[in-house]
Amino acid sequence: MNDVIEQKPRLVMKFGGTSVRDLGHIKRAAKKMIREVENGYHVTVVVSAMAGVTNRLVDEAISQGFTERDPEYSAIVSEGELETSRLMAQSINEMGHGAQAWSGPQVPIKCDNNYGQSNILQIPSNNIANGFKINQVAVVAGFQGVSVEGRITTLGRGGSDTTAVALACALGAERCDIYTDVDGVYTADPRQVEKAQKIDRAEFEEILEMAHMGSKVLHPRCVQLGMKYNIPIQVLSSLNDGIGSDLKGTMIMGEIEAMEGGAVTGISHDFNDAQLTVYNIKDQFGQAANILSALSKTQINKDMIIQPVSNDDGITRMTISVPKQDADRAQKALSTLGYDHVEVDTDIVKISAIGSGMKTDHTVSATFLQVLANNEINTRAIATSEIKISVIVRADHAETALTKLHSAFGLDRK
Repeated sequence: MNDVIEQKPRLVMKFGGTSVRDLGHIKRAAKKMIREVENGYHVTVVVSAMAGVTNRLVDEAISQGFTERDPEYSAIVSEGELETSRLMAQSINEMGHGAQAWSGPQVPIKCDNNYGQSNILQIPSNNIANGFKINQVAVVAGFQGVSVEGRITTLGRGGSDTTAVALACALGAERCDIYTDVDGVYTADPRQVEKAQKIDRAEFEEILEMAHMGSKVLHPRCVQLGMKYNIPIQVLSSLNDGIGSDLKGTMIMGEIEAMEGGAVTGISHDFNDAQLTVYNIKDQFGQAANILSALSKTQINKDMIIQPVSNDDGITRMTISVPKQDADRAQKALSTLGYDHVEVDTDIVKISAIGSGMKTDHTVSATFLQVLANNEINTRAIATSEIKISVIVRADHAETALTKLHSAFGLDRK
């Protein structure tokens, strides 16, 4: 009998903070899980802390003098997910189905010692798989694991999504359903573009680029895991009565053959960048490397980099985009090299067009820039890849640029 049970397909479901914000929402999520069990799945559920709880715990940890890199900080801020997992398991049991709550260390989700920003090293699946033999739903606290030192650690931003996809990979799940407060990934932010449409299917690399370029639905880490192990990820809403097996959100998967539609899948934007312009750089070997190395040593991410040809005096400048919250640190790092003339502009937005169809359609970049030109929007920086073009423009041009580009690439139409 156990051998038959073990042959059932496996499914991982994840519920974010707004989806488990109170006991009523937890019970609603529990009913969705039970329906998937009745559909014939071995179900593993990953839960976030209830909305607002993690912020409160972070404030508590900081008030006690702990920083994100302290093991004690991780121990405190991970309590919210533990509470949700216990309440969820209890709700499932009360509904007549077996469930067990698991902390990250109990699974175990083995991580490195980079407390507060840990990477997952390994997830042995035996403990959860043994529960499947008695038809138990595994309810796993997201966002947390156990360090090499045997202490609780946390995974940083997007940690519960990363936990869910990592478990799907370790368990060989059929797919990973991410339940959130939106019904999928859209062609643009609906708050900025009125005619934004839900994307039915997308490739991993498209969603990964969209996540890097400002889309907040999924964190890049979980998309990277899904792509590496080819585990389909579905984003869908927890606010209606549907479930992943019958309510289709946005399905994210490997290469999609005969994909309908144009070259561009979506338009993303990000207000969280700042643009640094470093002046009075000598046009000599190694200067650019020194500048970028100084930023790397302080763990500052760099994106768009522009360095024009030097003037007749052999002096040039370099423009670099960095996360807005890191702009002051970047200035200080560059001042240690003697670059005191550094201008910082935070009144910018990065706008990107993304789509796997750009691999074969070579008109996208020209169309993109022509649309901006037609609307008298000046670009401050341009970067391209095989499936993306990104520009930096003034922040007050964001709404016009997004709306016009969305329309130009045919994304207004369902």
